[in-house]
Amino acid sequence: MNGPLRAPHSIGFTYARSVGGATERFLRGLASAEIWGSRAAGGRVVVPPVDHEPTTGAATAAFVRVGDAGVVRSWTWVAHPTPQHPLPRPFAFALVELDGADTSLLHVVEADAEDEMVTGLRVRADWRAQRVGSVLDIRAFVREERGAAEPAPSEAPDEIEVVSDVRLQYTFEPGLALSSFFGALAEQRIEGGLCGTCERVYVPPHARCPACGTGPMQPVVLAHTGTVESFAVVHLPVPGMDLDLPFAWGWIRLDGADVPFAHLLAEVAPHDVRVGQRVEAVWVPDGDRPASWEAIRYFRPVDPA
Repeated sequence: MNGPLRAPHSIGFTYARSVGGATERFLRGLASAEIWGSRAAGGRVVVPPVDHEPTTGAATAAFVRVGDAGVVRSWTWVAHPTPQHPLPRPFAFALVELDGADTSLLHVVEADAEDEMVTGLRVRADWRAQRVGSVLDIRAFVREERGAAEPAPSEAPDEIEVVSDVRLQYTFEPGLALSSFFGALAEQRIEGGLCGTCERVYVPPHARCPACGTGPMQPVVLAHTGTVESFAVVHLPVPGMDLDLPFAWGWIRLDGADVPFAHLLAEVAPHDVRVGQRVEAVWVPDGDRPASWEAIRYFRPVDPA
């Protein structure tokens, strides 16, 4: 290996949650093209509404409908939107204090150019024709003098859910020690890190010994066999893993190592896995073997039952 590895990674998942109280009132209002706040101590109207006064914790007095137009109190210009942004062309994120409210709502303002944005600008909500009970039911705020189409009638759904699609893309750089480890896996070797002071062997290796801090650790080639120190049986599907359920996942301490690592157990029924079981690595064939943990397909019993 000539240098550290780099690889693009992407993590994504979707989850939904139900809502109640002030949040439900706010989202139901949005589905009907209405914006609601709550009356807090001293008569202040808070938008979005809250169930309890932010400063004292006391229950808020009542829900209050506010206008769908207001004033920009502060803003920041987004010159280069990404696919995750709510508008496909340059826009502003802004804190908008709606008529009848004493706090500001964070949303987006659609403007043709940055020089159109000023603190104090009057804006109005541009509602989507189809609304589902989401803050995105307001497509954007636009300059008030431009006007906005009268929102079409729309009924709130029977149950309000907040659905979030989380997507994260990043580049993983494991560093020199792990890059060497992954490079060795691609060549069908398992390398640990040997501490020159306490003589403990770690898999995967570290830049410095986790126990005594001595470094750098020296690479040492380990056997492909080891012992199951603990395990878990998985009964729920795991995103990205096409495996029949249930399956077993074990902490395996290789011969010659002092610490275990986690990996998949296969060629054995989950109810036949046991602590102390001897296992061996099953490798991805040459030519298809990546420089990652996936170079080992799984571990299997040395003497299957």
